[in-house]
Amino acid sequence: MLAPAEGCSTLIASRWGEPVPSAVLQSSDDPAMDWQLFGIAQTGQLNIANRDKADALETIRRCEARDAAAIRQVERPWWRRLLPG
Repeated sequence: MLAPAEGCSTLIASRWGEPVPSAVLQSSDDPAMDWQLFGIAQTGQLNIANRDKADALETIRRCEARDAAAIRQVERPWWRRLLPG
């Protein structure tokens, strides 16, 4: 088993590096309703940003665990490599 050639950060989707845009405050005849709708939309944008951050961190954690397992396999004594696992 060889250690992966690419770092864990290469597994992160490029869209996760892009900012999540803020919601847009609409303008209608009811300013109170506009602010309520803005708050709901902004919460949705926050949920998207939090999901992307959690997904990125989980990807990195799994990648680091994969790399650590590969290193353990490579560094064990040669005779242990003959055994499964």
